[in-house]
Amino acid sequence: MHDLVIFDCDGVLVDSEVLSNQVIVDNLAGYGVHLSLNECMSLFVGGTMTGVRDKARALGADLPEAWTDQIYAQTYEVLRAGTPLIEGIPELLAQLDAQGIPFCVA
Repeated sequence: MHDLVIFDCDGVLVDSEVLSNQVIVDNLAGYGVHLSLNECMSLFVGGTMTGVRDKARALGADLPEAWTDQIYAQTYEVLRAGTPLIEGIPELLAQLDAQGIPFCVA
């Protein structure tokens, strides 16, 4: 029996990668850099928005200095509308709850 289960959030409970990368795809298209979702994820997943900005500039995007603030605002707006749960998570949480095993998100 476990005393507590601690979950990471992104990639464990929810999957924000597809949504946030689609925001980047749509945003960069406005700056003349056209990437598929798969290309975007291949280039940027695991990096920082500063790294995304720098790579996008290297690909020819003329991004404003405030671009990272803009992309974060756009991303958070999309994520607030709803982020899909990882398959099986509701059932797992219900099972932990039924067994009286506390859980939290770190």
